[in-house]
Amino acid sequence: MHIAQGVMKTINVNKMTSAGCRVKIWIADWFAMLNNKMGGDLKKIETVGRYMIEIWRAAGMNLDNGKVEFLWSSKEINAKADEYWPRVMDIAQKNNLKRIIRDRAEEREKRRKKERKKRETEQRRREEKNGAERKKKKKRKRERKEIKILYIL
Repeated sequence: MHIAQGVMKTINVNKMTSAGCRVKIWIADWFAMLNNKMGGDLKKIETVGRYMIEIWRAAGMNLDNGKVEFLWSSKEINAKADEYWPRVMDIAQKNNLKRIIRDRAEEREKRRKKERKKRETEQRRREEKNGAERKKKKKRKRERKEIKILYIL
């Protein structure tokens, strides 16, 4: 996590808890292990997770009011293994890598089309605005010429 993200997390968590919210922060230790963080060593990852909690405390996150709870994904998954693993298997059975890649590509293309349309609309608005401004300038220039002609006569 970037230092600015950690500071912003601290500020936002403090705002939420002072407003009466309870905050749960997930420490994604198993997912870090899957991504081979810290060489995939779960003990090292847990150490880094505890270190992050202390960094947030040092940055000013109010952890003493009982409104902030840290959840470790490994502990939560193990505690609810009878719910988690059947869901994972169900998702794995209903999907395959080719389908996931295709769906992501379709979503990416939809997003690109939407962004392209937005840019085109903004460009059209700018052109309309610039066109209107050019017309105003031409009109002012004509009016100045007319005034000059009047003075000459």
